Amino acid sequence: MSLNLTGKKVAVTGAAGSLGQVFVKDLVAQGAIVYAVSRTATKLDALKSKYSTIISILCDLTNWNEAQKILTEKLPDDLDMLVNNAAVATVETLDELSEDGVDQVMNTNMKGTLLITKIVSKKMIAAGKGGSIVNISSLASEFPCDFLLAYGMTKAAINRMTKTLAVQLGPHKIRVNSVNPTLVADTEMGDFAFDSNEKKAIVKNFTPLPDPTTPQDVSDSVLFLLSDKSKAITGQNLFVDGGLRGG
Repeated sequence: MSLNLTGKKVAVTGAAGSLGQVFVKDLVAQGAIVYAVSRTATKLDALKSKYSTIISILCDLTNWNEAQKILTEKLPDDLDMLVNNAAVATVETLDELSEDGVDQVMNTNMKGTLLITKIVSKKMIAAGKGGSIVNISSLASEFPCDFLLAYGMTKAAINRMTKTLAVQLGPHKIRVNSVNPTLVADTEMGDFAFDSNEKKAIVKNFTPLPDPTTPQDVSDSVLFLLSDKSKAITGQNLFVDGGLRGG
């Protein structure tokens, strides 16, 4: 299905991660102009070597003042779309929580997402063309997972931010939605958080559909929400979870 993304300017944060790379691949294949944002120079260089048309932006979203300057200068004023994918996780229960771990998760997943969304939405409003923003959230936003306490809290906040900004930005024809994946196979974060067969079995045993959720499954949902195929959809938290949430 053609999504008519040719020439669309799309920023992707966490672009060099496991999911981000698939988003970039699919967006480039659809003819989009991709602004790939990452804080890891070596991974960003490797991504650029695979997809030569992308515009790479080295930026640490947790450094508010520096990131604001970099993103304001390097992102185009006529940006059409944004994928908020940058995130980190700590594997900690309540008893194990550390200040450093909480700060790391909060600053990246919430503060960094708010910052770039603020910058991009301001550009979109000024350009007057509308736009589409997709936040990558998580099933952990609603499905209790004791060892992902802080991570799940930030993703619940992302879902609330999605609904709030959909109301605020809707009059400017800017749509805001989120995609909430379950454990995604073959990703660095998935392997890190679910680091044992026992943990992975929890997800598998409660998921009605037998096949694991893949990065491509997530990307397909993201591109649909970015495109005009979903032009009447905003403020939605879409769960890509094989039925686990409703099963």
